[in-house]
Amino acid sequence: MPKRLISPFRISADQPELVRSQISALARQVPILYVILILNVLLTAIMHIGVAPLWLSVLLPFPIIVIGVMRSISWVKLRDKVLPHDVAVQRLRSTVYLSGVLGAVLCGWALALFTYADSMMRLHSAFFVSMTVIPCIFSLTHLRAAALLTAIVALFPALAEVGSPFDDAT
Repeated sequence: MPKRLISPFRISADQPELVRSQISALARQVPILYVILILNVLLTAIMHIGVAPLWLSVLLPFPIIVIGVMRSISWVKLRDKVLPHDVAVQRLRSTVYLSGVLGAVLCGWALALFTYADSMMRLHSAFFVSMTVIPCIFSLTHLRAAALLTAIVALFPALAEVGSPFDDAT
């Protein structure tokens, strides 16, 4: 049973053409994903300055933005390169792993901000989650494992926790 649960998240190394195609498609789409991520994190952080603690509104978003810029640049550099098969497989595996980690961090950050917000800012936090995660899922469609992991780790818990952003509005 656990093998069946893990199998959708594995990267198959025995199909070199598929791996090459996935890297090529992701090299075009992932930089756009990171631009969306960076802009949404930046706007959400700015909106919460003065409302949430400084570490939550400024210090935590900074490394997320730096990671986004670095990863975006590294994917842009891959656009015209042909990677050795083992390097390409490792790149796909690290992308799956990072999609889960970043998804969890961003979801946790948005939910932490949610506790300091009024109803309109909660609506913005819900919007942040959806307008970050959904484009990320679509950008990762060529790497099904990363798209699926992003959806599970970030979108579903956030939607379950957020509920209605107007719960306290009467």
